Amino acid sequence: MRNPYALLYAVTIGLVLLTSCSKDKDEAPASSGSGGTNTQVQPPTANGYLTASRVTSSGGTISNGGGYFKNTSSMPVYVGTVTLNTLQLDTSYSMYHISGNSSSLDLSSGNVLWSVAGGNGYAAFTQTVDDIEFPFVYPITSADTLHKSAGFTLSCDSVSGADQVEFAVNFLTMKTLAGNVHSCAFSASELSSLSLGYHVVTITARKYSVRTINGKTIAFSKEQTLFGDIQVVD
Repeated sequence: MRNPYALLYAVTIGLVLLTSCSKDKDEAPASSGSGGTNTQVQPPTANGYLTASRVTSSGGTISNGGGYFKNTSSMPVYVGTVTLNTLQLDTSYSMYHISGNSSSLDLSSGNVLWSVAGGNGYAAFTQTVDDIEFPFVYPITSADTLHKSAGFTLSCDSVSGADQVEFAVNFLTMKTLAGNVHSCAFSASELSSLSLGYHVVTITARKYSVRTINGKTIAFSKEQTLFGDIQVVD
């Protein structure tokens, strides 16, 4: 199953300015943890996905959003104009996203209103997502240095209000775990493709509201993402 959230991360990284890499944490001891110890979970099965996101990095917090829709052959389709809190989303790579400056979108109140114009088998709809709250991710606690040959555990202090938590290293290695998990082990083999140097790590807590609208199942989500820097060494 294609994860509809993976590409949204790739778009989000262009919005986040990580101005510096903290050097004052201690190195983590080499980890022998295996990624196989984590039981991965999948997003809800749906025809379409719409997510509103708060993204926090060393540069502050921005608001973001995106969407992804499938036809009866599970191929991505566009469904007309899509807006989040009246801000029209852009389209590319078979998905909806916010590109460039997202400062006109403010999700700090928690209010989320989606509007879809319709198309490719989807009827128009407007939905307020007020039955779920934004989950919380508390500060990333894993060290800033990743020893490629030893594996790595990405962790935060705690997570609350989430259905799922997604851990990612450089956007290429991702694991989605249950909503009560606040650490994730990556094995050396899973990290083997990482180049040496500085990379991005993220932890995302996600809460779902799945609804049937005009015969289509739409998974709405609210999420909180924390960005961090990490230095990859042998």
